[in-house]
Amino acid sequence: MAQPHYVVNVEPGPVSPAHCVASGQGLIEASAGVKTFFDITTKDSFGNTRLSGLEPGDHFAANIARRGGSALEWQSAASITDMENGTYRVEYMVENAGAYYMQVQLGRALTLAP
Repeated sequence: MAQPHYVVNVEPGPVSPAHCVASGQGLIEASAGVKTFFDITTKDSFGNTRLSGLEPGDHFAANIARRGGSALEWQSAASITDMENGTYRVEYMVENAGAYYMQVQLGRALTLAP
């Protein structure tokens, strides 16, 4: 007698901040006074790309600080949109030219520096 075959759909696990990937031109350059963006691809701890948004209660936050000087002054500087496919679009605009640090948080901070 032949054994039945079962189809098992294995979903990605919860988002792992350490495995998320940020990409896009907005991580490399921006122009003062012009909105720019980059995307975050959410992944689980095994590197599987998430197919949908975050777990209930989770959210991303993004802050920006100008490099230089004695202390970093972090400011909330972005709007974050769930693209409903496991990616998030981070849009921001700065008014003053210079080098900046961008920090994206989901539970733990991920500091993105050029």
